[in-house]
Amino acid sequence: MTDNPLKNFYRNKEVYVKLPSNYRYFTNKPKLSSDQELGVMPLSTKDEMLMLIPDTLYNGEALFEIFGSIVPDIEDPYEIVVPDTDIILLASRIAAYGKNMTVDVTCPHCKNHSPYEIDLTHVLAKLVPVPSEHVVEIDDLTIRFKPNSLKTVTANRMANLELNKLILDLSDTDDVSSQKDIFQKGLAKATAANIAIYADAIESVTTSEGIVVTDITNIIEWLTKSSAKVMNVIKKNTNIMNSNGLPTSFDFVCSNEECGKDFDAPLEFNPAFFFKID
Repeated sequence: MTDNPLKNFYRNKEVYVKLPSNYRYFTNKPKLSSDQELGVMPLSTKDEMLMLIPDTLYNGEALFEIFGSIVPDIEDPYEIVVPDTDIILLASRIAAYGKNMTVDVTCPHCKNHSPYEIDLTHVLAKLVPVPSEHVVEIDDLTIRFKPNSLKTVTANRMANLELNKLILDLSDTDDVSSQKDIFQKGLAKATAANIAIYADAIESVTTSEGIVVTDITNIIEWLTKSSAKVMNVIKKNTNIMNSNGLPTSFDFVCSNEECGKDFDAPLEFNPAFFFKID
């Protein structure tokens, strides 16, 4: 088979970024540039088609297939951690469509709804590295945290979707006993999925006797039987480890000349946000 004369025009890694995790949670460290940056490709045509499917955000297989496409130097996309996710998608968006992105925002002062442009490279510059070590002490236990894996978070989303579906299905039966049974089963699944999220964010728990617990089954059992006070500490520190420093809102100046006031508006980062093309 002869070489394709167009092979030099295939997709390439066009944007290089440092990941907030500093690649600590990969079994095999990705191939990096001399500046320790990861090369990111724009989406392929197939990737973009997957992005048009509403369930892609919740469908683990589709989402991981996209990551496997745009960051081929990551050997196992299932090992990607939450703080790195938005950075990779942001870089791929820049690679595909350039640094500027138009978003539709409503001014809270005059209710004028207009398109505004944001510079995604400025957003990318705000990323904050994940702490190399994050340890919290509570109830004579020393808890060492790590970021959640995207795999676990995706499984949690699927479980909550199932719960929502079960709740909708309750209307299909008038049997109170059956309704209660369906709801309890769905709630149990959703609760277990949420506990799994917090267990996944714990690297180890060390007792006052110096016993180090890393077995996730033991950690899940402990969390299931923990007090609300302990769980609130776990939730707070899980959120800290999953943060990547990207802004959750942006500053704008109203385009309505009669208003012209400054305001800020929240914007949520997710695959649908990054690849909603004008």
